[in-house]
Amino acid sequence: MGNEAAFDYIEAPFDDVAEEQLPKEGNYPLLIKSVEKQISETGRQMVRCYIEIESTDDQGRPYQGIFHYLVFPNQDDWADDKEKAQGFIRRVKRFCHAFKLDISGTKFDPNALPGARAQCLVTLEDYQGDMQPKIKLPRVK
Repeated sequence: MGNEAAFDYIEAPFDDVAEEQLPKEGNYPLLIKSVEKQISETGRQMVRCYIEIESTDDQGRPYQGIFHYLVFPNQDDWADDKEKAQGFIRRVKRFCHAFKLDISGTKFDPNALPGARAQCLVTLEDYQGDMQPKIKLPRVK
């Protein structure tokens, strides 16, 4: 039986919901709306950030949000391939630097991310046949 439900149809405001717009490549104001702590398929600690583009297209329609993943190296990465492990940390550092988040020391608090803002280059990338907005992070100087 499980979670079966008896209904003939579902009522929803389909006509009132439009597709989100894909941004053109360019610099946009960004806001981290939410984060979710996860474990990646490869067993690494990961933070999934949902980022809103704080801008609209020329018709006032909102742009599609961005999912950005901060993946942290595990102990095996440090033991097996230090350069790979440093690459994970480097990408997190770039993200935090762009969003003006303090990452001094060795502790990272994902709960500090929501509400942070940045101005970043947004590009489009193909993900499984669907174009998705992605953040292009600058190198830390």
